[in-house]
Amino acid sequence: MMDGIIKITSDARFRLARSLMTSGGGTTNNSNSSDSLEGAIDIFASLLEETRTTCGETSLNAALCYYEYGNALFRAVVRRKPLDCENEKREEEDRKPPAKSSASAARKRSLDDDNAKE
Repeated sequence: MMDGIIKITSDARFRLARSLMTSGGGTTNNSNSSDSLEGAIDIFASLLEETRTTCGETSLNAALCYYEYGNALFRAVVRRKPLDCENEKREEEDRKPPAKSSASAARKRSLDDDNAKE
C-alpha cells in the first residue's frame, strides 16, 4: 500500500499548507487569499528542503512536495495576473495622446485645402 511509502501527506504542516491553498477559494484577488497562498508557499518550501535532506531528492515524498510547492507558486501567479493586465492597460491608455475633436480636425482639413488652392 502506498500510504506507508508516502509519509509526507500525514505531516501536519503539509495538511495545513493544503488547507491554506484551498481556503482562499477561487481566483479572487483579496488580501486574505494572497496571505493564505504566501503561507502555503513558505510551508511547502520548508517541507521540500526538509524532505530532500531526510528522504532524498528523488523520493516520492520529495516529488509530492515539489508538486505542491509548484502548484502554490502557480496559483499565486494566476491570482496576480489579472491585476497586472489591468495596470498595463491603464498605463497604455495614459501613454496615448489625447484624441482631437472632430470639429478641430475638420477645421484643419479645410484650412489645408484652402492653402493648397492658393
